Amino acid sequence: MKKTFLFSSLLLVVACTQAPVKEYNWISLSEKGLMQNSVRVLKESKEFKTDHGFKDLEIKKHSLAPSEKSYNKIVLLGDTGCRLKEGAYGRAYQNCKDPQEWPYANVIEKVAAEKPDLVIHVGDYHYREHCSEGKPCRQMTDTIGYGWNSWQADFFLPSTPAFAAIPWLFVRGNHEDCKRAFEGYKLISEQKWDKDCVAAEKTEYIQLGDVLIVQLDSSSVSDDPSKTDQVSFWEQQFKDIEQNLQNSKAKHIWLFTHKPITGLVDAGDNKVAMTNVHLQKAFAKTNLNKKIELTVAGHIHNTQYLLAKGFPLQLVVGNSGSALDPIEDFKTPEKILKTKFEGVTVIKFSTTSTSDRDFGYAVLFKEPGTNKWMIGFHNMKGERTLTLPAAL
Repeated sequence: MKKTFLFSSLLLVVACTQAPVKEYNWISLSEKGLMQNSVRVLKESKEFKTDHGFKDLEIKKHSLAPSEKSYNKIVLLGDTGCRLKEGAYGRAYQNCKDPQEWPYANVIEKVAAEKPDLVIHVGDYHYREHCSEGKPCRQMTDTIGYGWNSWQADFFLPSTPAFAAIPWLFVRGNHEDCKRAFEGYKLISEQKWDKDCVAAEKTEYIQLGDVLIVQLDSSSVSDDPSKTDQVSFWEQQFKDIEQNLQNSKAKHIWLFTHKPITGLVDAGDNKVAMTNVHLQKAFAKTNLNKKIELTVAGHIHNTQYLLAKGFPLQLVVGNSGSALDPIEDFKTPEKILKTKFEGVTVIKFSTTSTSDRDFGYAVLFKEPGTNKWMIGFHNMKGERTLTLPAAL
């Protein structure tokens, strides 16, 4: 596939303006198939705070011919942006200029070296939200806000090493919802929105050989169990998925969505809780557990390999750049297996996250000589630190 399909026009612009022009090219995978994308920066802004700025971009897309390639190695990334947020939750500031503090660029280099057939990002690309005048974060980043400058710094620029010839599948995170950085997400989404922002994109079904990927937009679901106004919506979402999968003959069905159906979070007071209650209850009202063998999500900033009774195997890969959420009980997984979480029993649990430095990514791969899928968790050095089956 051509890496520089707009290269001649790029040279023309450079010659005419005598100004540096930045261009990003990537291949996306969606229900529509493969798409070649380019974003060219026509006019650069030097403003520190940019809540807008997408008007000075030239965006081009064109469909690529269906590929006969096999997808036997899939890299999983999640929660990659540099956290800059004024609030009480977690560690508010990461130094975006320090690769030890924000290691996404390092992670991407290791991802590119893997030479995967596909990269799947499970959401939360953008984190540079708030940094008021006089705050120490002013020395940690050159841009802030929801505009192009922040998107470029948080995602497009560091992702370039893995854009060249690797297709990407993009899942929408809650940081890309209608109250936050949705404008940048629209650059990488292949869906047409009928308004400025939609609360939830249409669920997509993507066939990759013997694997069917179901991509569900859970960016708008509330983590708060007391907010029940969305209950009927999510129940209908899972009913629709069940209906669409009724006659599927796919050997493996995987659900990709940003927020885990069964994922563990720190509830304070040395307690661990399970999230997300709304997704759990809606899923439990279906028979999807008999169809879907694996769910993959991010949202929680660590890694989890979790099987709960009555649910599919849950992977959480949220450790690819944003400040991590280490949980003390993860150091002793046997505690997790002895706890019942609001009626949900965890049968199996593993993690590679025991400190706030355990950044990395994961790889779904077929075991050589077999059709058995495995999951490997990798650290920042690219080393595989844990290997487990992708189906139980």
